[in-house]
Amino acid sequence: MKRATLDKILPALARALETGQLTTGSAGALLTRTLGGSDANGAWTWRQAYDLVQAAALLADRDAPLPGDPALRLNALTAAARQRPTETRRSETQIRLQQFSTPLPYAYVAALAAAIRPGDVALEPSAGTGALAHMVQRMGAKLVLNEIDPFRIALLDAVFHLPVSNFDGEHIDDLLDRAQRVDVVVMNPPFSSSVSRSDPTIALRHALSAAKRLSPGGRLVAILPMAACEARQPALWMRLTRIVTPRLHLGLPGIVYRKMGTNVETTLLVADAPATGEGVGDSTIALRPLSLQGALSAVRDDLPARPARETSARETSAPLPATPAALRPARRPAPVASVPRAAARPAARAAVDAPLAYVERAVPGQNVAVSEIYAAYEPQRIEITGAAAHPSALVESVAMAAVLPPMPNVHLRLPPRLVTGGELSAAQLETIIMAEDSYNHDLPGFFEVSEDLSEIEPAARGTGVAFRQGFFLGDGTGAGKGRQAAGLMMAGWLENRTRGIWLSKTKTLIEDAIRDWTDLGGAPTDIVPIDRWKPDEPITCQRGILFLTYATLRSVGKTGRTRLEQIIEWAGPEFDGVLAFDEAHAMQNAGGSTEGRGTAPSQQGIAGLRLQMGLPRARVLYVSATGATNVGNLAYATRLGLWGPGDAYPFVSREDFVAAMEAGGVAAMEVVARDLKALGLYTARALSFEGVEYDILEHKLSEAERTIYDTFASAFRVIHRNLRAALEATGITDAEAGRSASAAKASALSRFESMKQRFFGHVLNGFKAKSVIAAIEADLAEGWAPVLQIVSTGESHLDRAIEGLEAGDDLTEAHLTPKEVIVHWLDTAFPIHAQELIEIEGTIVSQPLLDAEGHRVVSREAEALRDAALMELYTIAPIPSFLDQIIWHFGEDRVAEVTGRSKRTIRTANGALKVAPRSGSANSAESAAFMAGTKDILLFSDAGG
Repeated sequence: MKRATLDKILPALARALETGQLTTGSAGALLTRTLGGSDANGAWTWRQAYDLVQAAALLADRDAPLPGDPALRLNALTAAARQRPTETRRSETQIRLQQFSTPLPYAYVAALAAAIRPGDVALEPSAGTGALAHMVQRMGAKLVLNEIDPFRIALLDAVFHLPVSNFDGEHIDDLLDRAQRVDVVVMNPPFSSSVSRSDPTIALRHALSAAKRLSPGGRLVAILPMAACEARQPALWMRLTRIVTPRLHLGLPGIVYRKMGTNVETTLLVADAPATGEGVGDSTIALRPLSLQGALSAVRDDLPARPARETSARETSAPLPATPAALRPARRPAPVASVPRAAARPAARAAVDAPLAYVERAVPGQNVAVSEIYAAYEPQRIEITGAAAHPSALVESVAMAAVLPPMPNVHLRLPPRLVTGGELSAAQLETIIMAEDSYNHDLPGFFEVSEDLSEIEPAARGTGVAFRQGFFLGDGTGAGKGRQAAGLMMAGWLENRTRGIWLSKTKTLIEDAIRDWTDLGGAPTDIVPIDRWKPDEPITCQRGILFLTYATLRSVGKTGRTRLEQIIEWAGPEFDGVLAFDEAHAMQNAGGSTEGRGTAPSQQGIAGLRLQMGLPRARVLYVSATGATNVGNLAYATRLGLWGPGDAYPFVSREDFVAAMEAGGVAAMEVVARDLKALGLYTARALSFEGVEYDILEHKLSEAERTIYDTFASAFRVIHRNLRAALEATGITDAEAGRSASAAKASALSRFESMKQRFFGHVLNGFKAKSVIAAIEADLAEGWAPVLQIVSTGESHLDRAIEGLEAGDDLTEAHLTPKEVIVHWLDTAFPIHAQELIEIEGTIVSQPLLDAEGHRVVSREAEALRDAALMELYTIAPIPSFLDQIIWHFGEDRVAEVTGRSKRTIRTANGALKVAPRSGSANSAESAAFMAGTKDILLFSDAGG
């Protein structure tokens, strides 16, 4: 509703409240007359009507006399509240945002508990319709208001004539102006649901954030759910009571909220921030169930006085508008003159987020070659004050080392501890500086983007958009690509660019993103998975780093709305945060290829291109260790200026670039990489092998192992001979006719050779386990932490063994031997079905032989050959897999297993084997245990790693 409309409705409702003549029907009639329509035709809603009545009640109470006795005041408020209409209708938004406003009698008791003193500044982080704010204002406080709902913001503006911020109250301490300190917090936060999620701990999270804003000696007064207590939410309670000391904890019955359409029981928590130099007190406090009148008595008689005021709070508080006397015609505040960012930044912020200082080296560094391929790496053009060297030595290719990057000219801020403490090394800080410098430039020209974000056309200045230049981080493993991406986002975060987008290959990589972000001082809740919202829903997160996968980016909702559209709508056309394409090679087929038979562009590559089109001002960061290995790994990098219309670009189109690179091969890609580094758009470092030693652990076969191997080799001679015979017996090959069913023959032979290699790989690894175990024991004795990588876990063998067990059978080593690979192949892939030759249009072909019922006919000869091959295996001793032997020898308490298997066999105390499941989070827990030193050995597979 417009302000002029509110200025008509609110005084009329207030007059009706004052005379006791307001009913549900009269309120609806008033809205229908004023707005020219009823709720039935959508002119207004009952949720709006209830909010309007609540706001009007503040106007009706604004000039009411204040008796000296608080009990009389409470009785008058209670009597007036009884005459108001009961709220009987709820809206979806009300439920989602938990919009159950504070009754005025309750708000009065809470305001008394705040013990307002002259000049106090009071924060209401979820102001709603303003009941709590109204009461503390009448007691003399200056207000700082925040509310998330647009309609309620309009009401607050109409009632209080004050600016109202629009933040998520859960993060109010992070979002509110850093200079704004407050003496009192009065709040009624959402109880179980908030802007971004359902969460029964949301109320305490809101209270915790608001409590951080209190000046020394300030007071928190919070209306909370019964669950928000030490017994139910101990971790959050402990965090809160490290900031404030509980003084009073009162339980109020549900009848207090009856007029607001709910009977929820609540608690009133009063807590004080310690004065300067003092610590918080005891966090334990008994919950006292009382009526509202009993709560008033407790506030008057049992609540300790607030700590002495700190004068520094008065000096640092921002000036606020005076209290309005009555509802007046709207007057907009005078425009505030803009202040340069550096001048406006408070001293406390500057001390924490200092400028990142660097200077140009007097003589550019020469990264000296350490081999024919690599040169030792350090920043060549700049020296960063106080920066530490990378924890491990870095190298870059000799060709790249011969190129100097340009001198950057950019100013950014980072917390000094990240620099001096080594959380970001000099090489990583250089990336952040070079990327930010690149972002200060736009690609040449202006462009019109098609509605579907698939094409761009040149446009005149002022009519099109300019695309911000990007940066490519091509570091290898160990250089900390994720840490650098997080550092770049942190630099933007400190400049109030508090929205970012982080794409990666798999959902599990969000754990890595959270780790890198929190290591730099960010909160884990800042990384927000997009899965919290369906594609058809608007993203309600006000700030944060949106995390998603490339597969998610190309997905579509039930209504046809794409994730791409959802993200662009959330970010907005002026989005200037970091858009990080982690594992960017996932978009490698964005442009397709004409090489060989050619490949069509991939859908996730196309989605990545369109995302870049839809966010022209985004700070695009491509992150991939394979950036310059082939042209497909650069065809998605539209922000590097490699192609475009006009003479400013080296290639006219992506197709021209791809064609030229495919023709030039690796040499052409190397030239591109060097040129990009010279332009300050690319860097590629890797861990040095300096200090790495290699040795070969030789396992000498024992006589018993030789015998086992020879026996297996003999069995395979039989199997191979029988396979050839079976191919002929079934008619797959026909030496007489000189024909064969080539596809069936190729399939049979291919599966056989593949099985044979897997089998003997298992056998040899099983043999090696004995020597590896001895080497691990020796390393452990010397204090080392052994790390092993395996290719296969053998879980499929275990699955087949379990399937083959009958009721009452025990699992033994014989069930887990690699020979099960052969048995499974013989059971499923050995050719036993007969073929027949037929003539079709003069050509002889073979096809499966079918019986009268249409079933394939089994060749008895081929079946006998298969059974004979099986008999060769049953007399061979079992050989447990390498992985099982390591686990059984050292025990699961010492080995951190990071693999893809969902179950494993372990030995019990009596030596028997049992199957133990592995949860989806097992790998994270195992990795953490090894890193923490509680497990001595790390063993991982490709899938686990």
